[in-house]
Amino acid sequence: MSFVRPLVRSRVRAVIVAGWVLLSLNGCSDFLTGSDGGSWEIQKSGTTAQLQGLWGSSSSDVFLVGSQGTILHYNGDKWSPMNSGTSEHLMAVCGRGPDDVYAVGTHGILLHYDGTRWSTLHQAYNWTLYDVWTAPGCAVYTSGVLGVWMYDGQSWVDLAGPTEAWALFGFTGRLHPALYEDEPFHLFATDGSDLYFYHEGEWTRGRGVVSTTAYDVWGFSAGELFVVCYDGSIWENVDGSFIEAARPITRAMRGVHGRSLNDVYAVGSLGTIAHFDGSEWKNMDTPTEKALVSVWVSPNGHAFAVGYQGIILHRDP
Repeated sequence: MSFVRPLVRSRVRAVIVAGWVLLSLNGCSDFLTGSDGGSWEIQKSGTTAQLQGLWGSSSSDVFLVGSQGTILHYNGDKWSPMNSGTSEHLMAVCGRGPDDVYAVGTHGILLHYDGTRWSTLHQAYNWTLYDVWTAPGCAVYTSGVLGVWMYDGQSWVDLAGPTEAWALFGFTGRLHPALYEDEPFHLFATDGSDLYFYHEGEWTRGRGVVSTTAYDVWGFSAGELFVVCYDGSIWENVDGSFIEAARPITRAMRGVHGRSLNDVYAVGSLGTIAHFDGSEWKNMDTPTEKALVSVWVSPNGHAFAVGYQGIILHRDP
């Protein structure tokens, strides 16, 4: 049986930090069955590192990061190693274009790629940065064990987030500068139990309620989010109401991303990949049982998933 919900249609500039937990509704069970067609193929990574995050400006310009300073680049044909200049464990990568890319990791490291080489912009804190998101202009937002911070190109600015000690995960929203130009800029953050919104210098507590810890969130607005959780569940927030939409496995789901609300992927333990087509979630056949940690979908529909022991999967549109 599949779970069906009405389509949702708006898009908004957003950055989302996962790690929050939601209310379990009565009657939820294992919804995912079947296959969504298409085929995932293993791509050669040339590494056994744990691959943590990926981002691209296009399907032929994709960056991924991982343990011990690993950075790989995909040119549409093959993956090639890049010199990161560090042995820190890199957790996430994001950018504004092929010559403006950022990566973060352990010991507060922030790297920048200018189209030619990677260099260390900043490393002054003995705490891990778990994720990174780039806003238009020069601001770079990061999340870590001390909350949410902004790097303005010269120094760190503490945004006085809703937490003092919790790790924050999953800046997965993406800005679409050509769309909804007049909509206000927001940040979304969690402290492991509640959802918070940051706008015009203030944090506001949203309607988050506790059931299980989430690993990642992706969406287009505060009312249209997809959440993947530690217990294997996938949640959707439709117009302010959270529902458990699917539970592909009983182990952790780790990443979620899409190119539209009709084309969303979620990945997790044992090589699990689920796909949402705008009406229902379905399990997909994959060629691996290695844990998958992160997924990214290009604007033209190429999907990439990465995880443990250097695993990289790719699916054509």
